Amino acid sequence: RNSVSKGPGITTYGKSTNTDPFYAGKIDWNLNDNHTIEVTAISDSRKTISESWAYDYTSKTIRDYKGITENYRAGKDTIFRYTGKFGQDFTVSALYGKSTANFTDAGAGDSIPYVLDARSGTAILISKATTAQPTTLEDSRKAMRIDGDYSFKFAGAHQLRFGLDREDNTSNSLQAYSGGVYWRYVP
Repeated sequence: RNSVSKGPGITTYGKSTNTDPFYAGKIDWNLNDNHTIEVTAISDSRKTISESWAYDYTSKTIRDYKGITENYRAGKDTIFRYTGKFGQDFTVSALYGKSTANFTDAGAGDSIPYVLDARSGTAILISKATTAQPTTLEDSRKAMRIDGDYSFKFAGAHQLRFGLDREDNTSNSLQAYSGGVYWRYVP
């Protein structure tokens, strides 16, 4: 799904284009009656490209071109799973999964201070900054698991289950004013 929107805000006029590819799929592969492999993949990653211009809300005037900002949202998931039956009594399953997410707002003018001039009563963006607060937020998760299931008879029917898992989560986040500073001229 793709879309385009445009219109004025308080300090900028913008035009945004979204690309929203979504996919999901699952493959089950039966190697034989006792062994299977499963692969699952999902993506809902979106990218929005926004062009911005300075805008005078009072006079409804589009002013200087500011540049492009890119916004990233959502992420991807991939899961692999193996299940194997060894004899009549022992089953093993192993899983590995990875998930990534991106929530980043980055623009061409991120190194330029965000400067508003509100001396006329209406705030007008007068710098080339394209985002007030550029943000980077990236998450990832890796999970691994192995399980065993052993059935046996000894003074009755019994089942012994065991497993081991590990999960690693990483999150990187950075948010600051464009150019490291925010200036606003007021009357």
